[in-house]
Amino acid sequence: MVFSRAAATKALATIGLNATPCRVDITVTPAFDHQFSFRANALQQAVDTLPLSQKGGLTLIEAETGWGKTEAALRFFTRLWCEGLVDGLYFANPLRFAATQLFGRVTRFVANTFGDAPPSTVLAVPGYLRVDGVCGTMLPGFEVQWDDAPDRPAAERRWAAEHPKRFLAAPLAVGTIDQALLGTLRVRHAHLRTAALCRSLLVVDEVHASDTYMTRLTLGLLDFFRRAGGQVLLLSATLGGHVRQQYLNGFQGGRLRPSLAQCLEAPYPAITTVAGMLPVTDDRPPEARKKPVRVLPLTIQDAPETVAELTVACVAQGGRVLVLRNAVATARETQAALEALLPPERLFSVAGAACPHHARYARSDRQQLDTEVENRFGRHGDCQAGVLVATQTLEQSLDVDFDVLITDLCPMDVLLQRLGRLHRHRDRDPSRPAGHALPVCHLLTPKTFGADGLRAARRHQYGKERAYENLLAVLATWERILALDADQKVLRIPEMSRDLVERALHPEIMADVAKRHGMQQEFKDLIGRQGARGQNARLASIDWGKPFTESAGTREGLTVGTRLGLRDRAVRFASPLGSPFGNAVEELTVPQWMAPESPEEIEPEVLEASPLGFRFRLQRFVYRYDRYGLSKEAS
Repeated sequence: MVFSRAAATKALATIGLNATPCRVDITVTPAFDHQFSFRANALQQAVDTLPLSQKGGLTLIEAETGWGKTEAALRFFTRLWCEGLVDGLYFANPLRFAATQLFGRVTRFVANTFGDAPPSTVLAVPGYLRVDGVCGTMLPGFEVQWDDAPDRPAAERRWAAEHPKRFLAAPLAVGTIDQALLGTLRVRHAHLRTAALCRSLLVVDEVHASDTYMTRLTLGLLDFFRRAGGQVLLLSATLGGHVRQQYLNGFQGGRLRPSLAQCLEAPYPAITTVAGMLPVTDDRPPEARKKPVRVLPLTIQDAPETVAELTVACVAQGGRVLVLRNAVATARETQAALEALLPPERLFSVAGAACPHHARYARSDRQQLDTEVENRFGRHGDCQAGVLVATQTLEQSLDVDFDVLITDLCPMDVLLQRLGRLHRHRDRDPSRPAGHALPVCHLLTPKTFGADGLRAARRHQYGKERAYENLLAVLATWERILALDADQKVLRIPEMSRDLVERALHPEIMADVAKRHGMQQEFKDLIGRQGARGQNARLASIDWGKPFTESAGTREGLTVGTRLGLRDRAVRFASPLGSPFGNAVEELTVPQWMAPESPEEIEPEVLEASPLGFRFRLQRFVYRYDRYGLSKEAS
C-alpha cells in the first residue's frame, strides 16, 4: 500500500494532475509586463483589484473586441493560481480556428510566467496533437509519435493530449466549448471530465455566441462549478443584459429579469460578479479608444458578381478585404466571381490553389487553411492588398486584421463581432492605404426591407432551421442600420456598443418589432422553439442535485450532443485520397442535411480522383471535394 500510494503520487505529478511541483517557481503574481511584454490597460489593471473568493465564483468581463480580454483572463488565472485557488486553466472558444490561434498566445504566456518546469499546455481540439510547441502523429494501437522523440518523463507529461477524453485533465488547455460541455451531458465519462475540469479556471470566450440549447448546457456546467466551489470567467464583447442575468441567476439562484431600461443603463466596459458590476474607465487617449465604422447597406445580397465588383474596387485601393457570407453556397459563388476579376496573387490561396474559408473541408486541409489565414492576415502577416472569402468560421475570437468588411446582414451581436475584424491591429493605422484610413463595412441585405424580404432570403440563413432563425433580431438590426444618419452611417464603437446590442436583442425590443411588423405569431413560435430546446438540454444534462446512480448514463431513446441538431456523417475512405492542397484525406464530415438517408454502415464509392480533388457516392447522392470544399452534386 505504501508503494502504491507513492507511485500514484508520482504519477499524478508526472502527468500534471498534481500542480504542486509547478508552484515552486511562481508563488507571487509576476509583473504584468513580464508576462505579456506590454503595459496593462485599464481593463487588465481592474482584474488585479478584484477580490478572490475562497469558495469559488463567477466573473463576467464585457469589453470591445481587441481590448485585451484574453490577457485579462490569463492575468486572472495567474492570481488564482498563486493563491492556490485553481490547479489549471481551460480556455473554451466557440470555434476550432479560434482555439488553434489562441493556443500559441497561451503557450507564450506560460513560457513568460513559469520557471524552468512549467505546466504543459494542450491544444484540446480533436485531431490536433499539440502540446506546448510540439506536434504529434497518431499511430495504430492508440500510440502517439511526437516530433521531438521525447524521453519517457517528457512523453508522460503529454498524457492528457493523446485522447479527447483526457483533455480536461491537462494542467492548461485551450479548446472549444464543446469539450467542456461534454462534462455536463449524460454521456460516458462525463463525471470524470467534470471532476478534472473543476480544478481549473474555466474561461468561456464569446459566451454570447451560444444558442438556447448551448446556453442551457452552460448553465448546467455553472451549476456544477457552484456546487464544487470552482472558478468561472465569462468573456464577451456583445452580451445582452438579459443573458448576463441568466448566467448570474444560474450561479447564485434567483429569477431576475432586467428591463430594457436597466440593461441600457449598465456600464460598458464592465466586470460583473455576483456582488455587483464594476465599471471600467477607459484610460486610452480619445483617438485610441474610438473606432468609428462606416456601415453602408447595399441591396445586392443575391448578386455575387456585383459583390465581386465591389470587392475588386476595394482591393484596387490597396485594401485587405474580408467578404463574409452567411452560407457556404454564397461564399463559393462569390469566390468564383472574384476569380474571374482578380489576379491570383490578390486571392487567398493555399498551396497555390485559390479557395474560400469555411468549415466544409477535411481536417488536414482545414488546419492548412487556418494556418495560412493567420500567416497572411494575422498580427505578423503581410500588408499586401488581397481578399479572403469566408463564412462564420472567421467572425469572432480571431486576431486578424482587415481594412474593409463586406458582410451579409446578421443579428447585431454577430455584426459587432464581424466588425471586430476591422482595424484590429491599431499599430497598422499609420501605414494603411489612403483610401482605408477609416474602417468601412458594406452590409449586404435583401432587396425588400421587412419581414417578407427576410422570409424570401432563406438561402442567406434567415428563418426556421437556419443559422439566424430569429428574424425579429435580424429585422431590428436592419432597422437600426437604416436609421443611422444618412450622411455619416457611422457606428461609434465602443461608445454605442451597449445601446446597439440591447436595442436589437432585448425581449422588449423583440415584442415591439413583432407588433409593428405583424410578426406576433412568429414571435410566439420562436419562444416555443426556444423553450423546446431548453427542455432538450435539460433532458440531456446531468442533474447535479441527484446522486450519481440517478444522473449517470444516457436516457433511453435520446441522442445527445453539445450542439443541437448536429448529426453529421463521418465518411471514411478505404485508402487516403489526395486533396487539392496536397494533403491526404482519410475522412470527411458530411453534414446531415447533405446525407439525410445515409446509414453509418454504407461505405463511400470513389468515382473519380485527381490532383484537383475527387468525387464519391453515398447511396444515391454524389459529392465533390475540391478547392472550394465539399459540395453535393445535383441529382
